Amino acid sequence: MTNEAIEKIKAAEAEAAAIRSDADVKVQKMRSEATSRGEALLLSTEADTRAEIDRMFAELAEKSDKLIEKSREDAGAEAKELRRTAQFRMHAASEEIIRGIYRQCQ
Repeated sequence: MTNEAIEKIKAAEAEAAAIRSDADVKVQKMRSEATSRGEALLLSTEADTRAEIDRMFAELAEKSDKLIEKSREDAGAEAKELRRTAQFRMHAASEEIIRGIYRQCQ
């Protein structure tokens, strides 16, 4: 082999080593950037998820409060109706007792 051929081979090897070195640096930089973006995305997603969960819990709490209030109102209305019915029946029972006593006295 001639010196010229050896020099060309050495130059090609050096160029290949430089390309490989640049590629390794670029790969590490890309890997680092991808990791940073992934971590940022993870944090953002976690924050968004927490916010959505908090919103859902607030919505559920509001719905449950409304259901509790409606149940209280319904129970109050039912109790009022039961009192009215009980008073009517007590009045009717009192009249029946008085009639019975009146019949016994005759």
